[in-house]
Amino acid sequence: MRDLFPVTNDFRFPDSAFDNFFNGLFQPNPAMQIKLPKVDIEDSENTYIITADFPGMVKEDINITYDNDVLTIAAQHKQEKEEKDENKHYIRKERSSSTFSRQFIIRNIKKDQIEAAFTDGILKVTLPKLEAKVIEDSHRIDIK
Repeated sequence: MRDLFPVTNDFRFPDSAFDNFFNGLFQPNPAMQIKLPKVDIEDSENTYIITADFPGMVKEDINITYDNDVLTIAAQHKQEKEEKDENKHYIRKERSSSTFSRQFIIRNIKKDQIEAAFTDGILKVTLPKLEAKVIEDSHRIDIK
């Protein structure tokens, strides 16, 4: 219904001039954005399964720890490329590095049975759950 009767304002600032002036101030700079790996967390009957994408990395770049109910997945990747041209004595180096850490609070885990596998840039962490504790029926307390 709102689209059928658009609100107009004869004194508004021209949209294109406003957008051109302020666009750069409020839009994120793609070069400054932090890119974290995409993570899926699956809750199955007996385990949690975490799947994360790490394109271009090898398993030696990744470190996984579980301490005080916190699973930490950290990675550091450095890549150097060097090209030489013997005729011009030209050297070019390009460095690319990325470092990040993600943490997940996951309680009631058999920490000695956590397993991780890394295949084709995909990390899969399996966290077995502790046996569920039987919860007693609650007792209702009347307020006087």
